[in-house]
Amino acid sequence: MISVAFNSFNDEGLPKPLKKAETATSIYLENNKFSGAFNLEDMNWKALQVLNIANNAFSGDVHSSAFGTNYHWEKIDISQNPLLSGHFDSSLCPQLVSTSGSIGTLSYLDISGTGIGCFADCFAQAIAKDYAVTLKYDADNAEVCESDLQLNALQELCGSTHCHKNPLFDSWSFEHKDGKLVSEPCVDKWYGVT
Repeated sequence: MISVAFNSFNDEGLPKPLKKAETATSIYLENNKFSGAFNLEDMNWKALQVLNIANNAFSGDVHSSAFGTNYHWEKIDISQNPLLSGHFDSSLCPQLVSTSGSIGTLSYLDISGTGIGCFADCFAQAIAKDYAVTLKYDADNAEVCESDLQLNALQELCGSTHCHKNPLFDSWSFEHKDGKLVSEPCVDKWYGVT
């Protein structure tokens, strides 16, 4: 375990010495002043099970596929980094823990207070059906990812700009009824979409 939590470290990006923490199972960097790009791909954390970078100022696109290269996640907390954007795709779905005998280990994901626009449906299904999984997110900013790549891109844009907090974007709705979008971007003239 490595913890530098609750300090006032203000490095740009992840601290360089941590890049080689190959055997670390837990890294706690929460409640500091780290800023800049969060590049998990640059890290050599093959044994990592717990990552907490909450309450910092990391920015950039979170590539959830980088999390999928590690097969024993238990807890991921990237919350309260408002400049982090992107989405969590299905690469982590096989790792979700379940009370029904799944061999997954991931039981906690917190993306609240970020610009993450959407997450794979497996997360929504897991929290709806299984008390063993916790997903924390901002319901007004993140939701299940659209299967249509163009709509998914709009979700990511909306999440990263926190468009639901801006009345100009009230027309942007990813709400579904009977499996279809209630409002179509081009047909219903979403603000700024042509």
